[in-house]
Amino acid sequence: VTVLEPRRAFEYGLSPVVHRFVADLDAKDTSTRDHVVRTSALAIDVARELGLPADDVRCSGLVGLLHDVGKLEIPDDVLTKPGKLTDDEFAVIKSHAAIGASLLADTEALAELAPAVRAHHERIDGSGYPDRLAGDDIPLVSRIVAACDAFDAMSFTRHYRAGLPAADVRTTLQQHAGTQWDERVVDAVLVVVDNRPDDAVWALDGVGRTGELDGERANPLGCDCVPRLPASA
Repeated sequence: VTVLEPRRAFEYGLSPVVHRFVADLDAKDTSTRDHVVRTSALAIDVARELGLPADDVRCSGLVGLLHDVGKLEIPDDVLTKPGKLTDDEFAVIKSHAAIGASLLADTEALAELAPAVRAHHERIDGSGYPDRLAGDDIPLVSRIVAACDAFDAMSFTRHYRAGLPAADVRTTLQQHAGTQWDERVVDAVLVVVDNRPDDAVWALDGVGRTGELDGERANPLGCDCVPRLPASA
């Protein structure tokens, strides 16, 4: 199952605390919950396309699911504002990366994911946030989720913008590969989206909506959550 159906294996292995975080996102804003689920499914496939070990594929999926957990503490009138944000409102939105890392750091079972969640809006050229990390100083999992996050945010309608045509999404990713996003990760994203079946988009749709949501395991991860591309990649 792990080899042939990695997304299903990933969902089977999720701890109740992960389901609870996603359920809380669903209660706050369904579009954010759906976004993280799709981002997670794509991140799993992209990590596999990059040839990463199974544990690192799993970490990519977990960070994909939890990268926006900090939005639980963003005021609803900012998070779901239908129009353009003011500078002050955008500053509030940007705080979600650090808030999410803090939430995970305070959750024993997920604490080792905190640095990767904190870094998912860093940019290859060092102009991202919150720490202005650059290049390989950004955890690989964060680089994977950053590109998958952007692909999904551009492709699907959100509160603030209608989804873009697929060609426009591809062009934007390619234009900013090597500056905003890791070029090898962008290449892998485009390979995956060109070849995956349509139902893969909703492969994890039960997360946070089915199964046991109370309690947590002592260590659901069992992996190094800041892996690097193999030297031969």
